[in-house]
Amino acid sequence: MALQLPSPGGGCVPGFISAIIFLLRSFLSPYLFSFIRNNNSHLINK
Repeated sequence: MALQLPSPGGGCVPGFISAIIFLLRSFLSPYLFSFIRNNNSHLINK
C-alpha cells in the first residue's frame, strides 16, 4: 500500500487501518480547523 502512515507500534498496524485513519483525518481535519478557528476568534473578540 502506498499510503503507509508511521504507526507508534513500530509498523505493526496493517495498511487498511492506516488508510482508514488517513481518510478519517482528511475528512475531519476541516471541521477541527474551523472549530479551533472559531474558538480562537471568540477568545480574541473577548
